[in-house]
Amino acid sequence: MATIPEACDNPDRMPSENGVAASYPLGGVWVLVLRGEIDLDGITPVRHQVAEALRHGGTPVLFDMSQVSFCDSSTLNLLMRTRRETAVAVVRPTAWVERLLHVAGIRDLLPVFDTVEEAATALLPRRTGCASLHRDGGSQAWRAGDGAHGGRERLRRFRR
Repeated sequence: MATIPEACDNPDRMPSENGVAASYPLGGVWVLVLRGEIDLDGITPVRHQVAEALRHGGTPVLFDMSQVSFCDSSTLNLLMRTRRETAVAVVRPTAWVERLLHVAGIRDLLPVFDTVEEAATALLPRRTGCASLHRDGGSQAWRAGDGAHGGRERLRRFRR
């Protein structure tokens, strides 16, 4: 009778080779470093790590995809579902990931950054002191832009 080999007996399917290489908090964001092939068979550990990150109450999630050699629609689905819960960014996507985001038509929906630090800075809310909010007597307010316009947008409050 043949035995089914353990995943670690086959170096091509080692758990440490595919999925989540690292998961850690970094200054107000949660970083998931993904690697290898992430498909329907391997998405479950990634989902668990995303769920762990979301337990931290709206913490932005950064997906470092610099080591991903293959991913499919299950990964894209997870990115978009996570985006519904909190801010999401993709860091250093490989050519495969970049092409998949483009072909799927979601490249413009997910901000992409070269470094984890850039992504963390962009996703964390900017804090301003009370003096800057009320500099002109309260007739103007500021909010962070969505990144598409490259900065802050000025909003005018209407006085009655």
